[in-house]
Amino acid sequence: MSVFETMGTVASLTVPDGLTDELDRRVREVFAEHDSRFSLYRDDSEASLVSARTMPFGAASASYREAYWLAHDAMVETEGAFSPFRADGTVDLNGVVRALAMREAAKVLAFDTDGAIFATQGWRSSGFSRLLGLPNRDDPPPTGPSGASHEVGV
Repeated sequence: MSVFETMGTVASLTVPDGLTDELDRRVREVFAEHDSRFSLYRDDSEASLVSARTMPFGAASASYREAYWLAHDAMVETEGAFSPFRADGTVDLNGVVRALAMREAAKVLAFDTDGAIFATQGWRSSGFSRLLGLPNRDDPPPTGPSGASHEVGV
């Protein structure tokens, strides 16, 4: 089992057959890369640069834009119950970035996510835990109420 701080939370990884030091290092690198790109607490992160409007959205990386549109589609699908926007209007992709990091880390582990269990700890005002769904790009996207598509899957 590997437990480490990342993206403002604590992540733990359990692998049935154990985790080598090399795989642990590579998984942590995936989370560190996502954290450095999407953290709003780092002035030099891509997310901070886009939020400050010093980097145009169109100049952002493909992975940043993918995370944005995934969050946007979730907002449409949930009719606003999920939002990638803070109260001050700042784009905050944290809600999807953790799931994207888990998906990428699962690829590093070279087996499907049924073989490794990721858990994150966080606070939610309702006190209930969250169920994270990992997008599966191979599934056809269902059509939401507004006609927009949103990919789901676990």
